[in-house]
Amino acid sequence: MEKDADIRDGVWTAGHVVVPEVWGDGEDVALEKLRRCGLLPGRRQEEPSRSFLRGSVFGTIPPAGTLVKPGERISYVVSIGSHSDGSPDERRPSLDEEALPAMK
Repeated sequence: MEKDADIRDGVWTAGHVVVPEVWGDGEDVALEKLRRCGLLPGRRQEEPSRSFLRGSVFGTIPPAGTLVKPGERISYVVSIGSHSDGSPDERRPSLDEEALPAMK
């Protein structure tokens, strides 16, 4: 990747780049962000999610914010939704919302 390349979604630091935040992005958008940072898509994993629509990325391995070498493969997790139609479950709170009462 050239030094004048678009690095809005990642930061070059001493020969490394920061894994960009892709939570909630569609898969195509998330993969483009990785490529613009000089990273390669790694293993694709599908998981159910009550908070993210089918096709939305909701995690990377290593996680966003991690310094990695350019060209490293970044695995990612894509939502398959929580219902057969792929929509998030609007009747139940997200995991974060469930954890809030326990933290008070």
